[in-house]
Parts: sequence; structure tokens; C-alpha cells
Amino acid sequence: MHPGSPYPTNGAAGAFAARIVDVPSPKSAYSFRSASPVCRPGLSASQKSRRETWRFAATERLHSGRTSPGFGCGGRRRRTGVVARVQRTWARGPAFRRRTSMNSHHKVSLAFVLISVVAAPLAVAQGVGNLGSLPTQFETGVPASGWFVVDPAGTPIPVALDPTGPVWGKVFTGPQGGPFFYPAGSPPLSVTELLVVAGTNPWTDWHEDVLDPNWTWANPVLLVNGVPAPGLTTQISGPSVSFFFNPIAPGTVVQIRKELVWNGAPGTTFVGTLGIHEYPTGIPEPAALALLGLGGLFLRRR
Repeated sequence: MHPGSPYPTNGAAGAFAARIVDVPSPKSAYSFRSASPVCRPGLSASQKSRRETWRFAATERLHSGRTSPGFGCGGRRRRTGVVARVQRTWARGPAFRRRTSMNSHHKVSLAFVLISVVAAPLAVAQGVGNLGSLPTQFETGVPASGWFVVDPAGTPIPVALDPTGPVWGKVFTGPQGGPFFYPAGSPPLSVTELLVVAGTNPWTDWHEDVLDPNWTWANPVLLVNGVPAPGLTTQISGPSVSFFFNPIAPGTVVQIRKELVWNGAPGTTFVGTLGIHEYPTGIPEPAALALLGLGGLFLRRR
């Protein structure tokens, strides 16, 4: 009689009945992690028979009769594919599923960290390469009406993109660099800039930030060689304005018009100067884009 079975093993029918009765749960059957647990050295013939029985029955229950033939030593062919992987994971029990989920979570988290390390410098890659030649102070009259950002000769200011360079900081002032006065509720102050793309890097965007959060931008317009920039989109967020457009080559003249509005309380007057930061940002190099693509592919395969 087969160990643990009420049926005799004399004959094929008895052996088959013994194999059916002695089947444990699939969870127990899959607790043997070896690819061929039947062939482990040091096992008695009855132990090998029982483990082979467990393996056969659990596999039959798991795959509903669609298993490959040959479940002897090294004979079982492992099913592949997403469905089979999910089935094997559930057959191994809750503890294994929790461990597998944690491992996958850690891998995905690591991938996000690596991508963030690469993408972070790309996202803040901004600045100009000719800061020393750029004017930094622009004056308005009395009463304040606005500013023209041009070079001293009245021509466009050359600005070269350098992804590792600093921002271009400038100051809007009153006459002779002093403060200007702006009562709350007054008409907006106009700002017109004439720039030319210098250097060798094309532009794909332009950003301007007012350092005083009580001032905001309004009615922004950007022209490239006198016409709207191709693919232009504009975003205003409080004291910041951003323009995004298709790449424009060096030598292109860029005209930017917008207005400044002070959000002061009624009856009050702004007295002071305004600091402005402006800059283009860099286009990621092909190698960096490829690395980001590999990171995305890794996440997709998880």
C-alpha cells in the first residue's frame, strides 16, 4: 500500500488511486524550489515517489491538463508567458506573493530614482553663455510707463544659450537707476524686448520670472522674425511666464511683448525696483535621451 493511502498499489489502478489521494495543496507542491526536486541526492525511493506525485498533481491542478509531458528527472518543461508566471506566483502562496510584490516595488522605485537623477539636471539645464556682455539695468520715466529691453544702440540683444550657464538677471528701475512709483490700480506697465539668438545652440523656449511675487505678467506675445513662433504655447503662473516653441536657429530675431501688473491694495503705491530673471533652457543630448528611454523600457517590462 502506498504510504498514507487506503488503496492498494498492486497494479496500475491501485498506483493511480494512491497518486490521486496523496496530493497535497499546490502551495505545498511548489514549496520545493529546485527545478527537479525528484532528483535530489539522498532521498529514498518512497520520498522521490511522493514528491513526484505532489509535483504531478499540483501541476495538473494548476494548468488544468495543459502541462507538458515528462515529469521525471529534468523532464518537465517550464511554461512561460505572463499567465503562467501569474499562475505560479499564486500557487506559491501569500508569503511568496508579498515577497515578489516587494521586490518589484523596489525595482520600480530604483528605476524612478535613476531616471530622476538623470532627468533632474536636464529639467534645470538653463542659462546664458554670454552673461558678461548682457545689459542688466533698464529705466522708465516719470510717471512709470514701462521698459524697452534693447542694447544701448536700440538693436536686438544677442543672447547665447548655455545649458550650464547662469540666468540673465536684470533690474527694472526708475530714472538713473532709482526707484519708480506705481499706484495700485494704474494701467499695466508694458515691457518690450528685442533679442537675437546668438551662439550655436537653437532655442525651444524662453522663461521670465519676476522676483517680487506681488507682480504678475499679462498679455504675453512672442514673435520670431516678426511672425508668431511656430508651435508656440504660453504659460503664465503668477510672477512667471514661459514660452515654448519649435526650435529656432541662431540669428533669429525674437520680439517679446507683455505687461506687468502690481497686485497692491487699493490706495497704496509701489516704490522700488523690480528684479527679473530670464533664460532659455537646453535641449537634452541624444545620449541622455537614450538613457531616459532605457529607463522607460525597464519600467514597461516590470
